[in-house]
Amino acid sequence: KPLLPLRMEIIGGKVYVLRDYSGEGSALVGAEIRSINGKRIETIVATIKAVLSGDGEIPTSRQRGVGQSLGVALPALLDIHSPFLLTYRKDGASTTAQIKLPGLLRPKIGEIARALYPQDQREQSPTSLAFLDKDSIAVMTVRGFEEFSDRDKKKPMVDFFKESFTQFQKQGTRTLILD
Repeated sequence: KPLLPLRMEIIGGKVYVLRDYSGEGSALVGAEIRSINGKRIETIVATIKAVLSGDGEIPTSRQRGVGQSLGVALPALLDIHSPFLLTYRKDGASTTAQIKLPGLLRPKIGEIARALYPQDQREQSPTSLAFLDKDSIAVMTVRGFEEFSDRDKKKPMVDFFKESFTQFQKQGTRTLILD
């Protein structure tokens, strides 16, 4: 399904556009979002917060999660679909403006993000595995549970786990440290 082509962050309880993948240039970057398809942003944020798992009750963790989940959560949780009619306020203006954005598919958003914001791209692989103390200790790092375990998106995450545990058995690894 087409997603809202924006990356948003919550700052001081308000939702702001951090990255604009819509093709409108960077016109919306820095804008405060007030509503999407007529639904108040406060209602949207509260709905997402209610179902989002987080790191305990750490407010900044939940806010970051909500900001990063907004585009995906709109159709899934709130039945808000493309095209997206945004009401926003730019640069502290007293009046709001509206813009209608067509949604984009996730691969297209990723393509645009890599082209426009290369500094945002994850440099590290989502996983890594290292051995210490003559292979008796394994240190497995999982930076996120994604579909693939490598940057090139060639090795499915499930294969990474299977291969790692097979390697532990072959090498006689006795201790696993998950990071």
